[in-house]
Amino acid sequence: MRALFICWRPIQLINAINFVFNDTLSTKGHSDLIIINEFPNAQNIYNNIIKSNLFAKTTLLSYKPLNHFTYKYYLLFPKQHLFHLFGDNIDLNYNLLVASGWHIIFNSFAHLLKKSSIVFIEDGIGTYQGDTRKLDFTNIKYRILSFFKLAYYGINVDSLYLNNINMYKVDRWTEIKEAPSLRNNSTIKVINNIFCYKYKQINFKFILLDTPKTDFRPISNNLSRRNLIALIATIVDNKIIIRAHPFDYNCSIALYKDLFPITPPVIDDCDNIWELTCKNSINNNHVIISFFSSGAFYPKYLFNEEPYIIFLYKFQKISHKQYCTFEEQITILQSAYVDSNKIMTPSSLVELKQMLLKLV
Repeated sequence: MRALFICWRPIQLINAINFVFNDTLSTKGHSDLIIINEFPNAQNIYNNIIKSNLFAKTTLLSYKPLNHFTYKYYLLFPKQHLFHLFGDNIDLNYNLLVASGWHIIFNSFAHLLKKSSIVFIEDGIGTYQGDTRKLDFTNIKYRILSFFKLAYYGINVDSLYLNNINMYKVDRWTEIKEAPSLRNNSTIKVINNIFCYKYKQINFKFILLDTPKTDFRPISNNLSRRNLIALIATIVDNKIIIRAHPFDYNCSIALYKDLFPITPPVIDDCDNIWELTCKNSINNNHVIISFFSSGAFYPKYLFNEEPYIIFLYKFQKISHKQYCTFEEQITILQSAYVDSNKIMTPSSLVELKQMLLKLV
């Protein structure tokens, strides 16, 4: 089966490589890959995929965010979008289209490959929350798009491949299938090589998965991201490593140096992607501290490891809907753990301090 994969995040690439390497749906040796250059180190990963010969053809596509008008125009006129990107060299001879969500480039290919099957592969915790196409029926434009099956609402996804099918608890909006296991050593060896994984142990019990500063809205002026990180680092002393968010790395490093001018905590250089760190270095004794990110779920969802997790989302201003979604996802995660008490959600600084002191 000749397939086209479209990826724009590392986790998507990992799942695409896993899919093809294990010849799922007879894709091995017959698949092309488009990597949308929207994440750090994409160029090097692209070069390594070329060397691996895993895909018949691999394209690294530079793509700038579109303004509002152009985005809406290309949603409705996908052929013009692909012509703008590829000129007359658009290859539409595919039986299968594989992606991980509603990127506009995926939308354009999907509308022009109407006779092809469409499959989704996992893209973090959001994939386990059901159909992420947001329909607001108080808005007339969404009613029109849905009725006439335009843009994303005209796309039918035939199946969704998940790494941990038991964690999917919401309405099954398409056929749910289990992806080949990422715990297979042969698969991981290939992925490690492509992502240039550098083998090293994490000799720190606590790992803080930081969030971009633009994503953090404190519940009070006295409870900033800065204060939270300072409190955590002070309590656990030299037992913590901080992993800056890859999209906010330089800004975060500056913050940490400002916070700890004399004895700064160890900062992960992020040369290894977190997903592979979970496979190669994280075990049940580690403590992951996260505001709320897919990264905190990966050890269990991808590799069946059960580290301690402290979620900090209750210290942020979030919508009621988002809060309920977080609570639901954490409940599902707790139900999968042998010891659900290893997953904690403090709602005050006192609670947070008590939890950290018990684990130091």
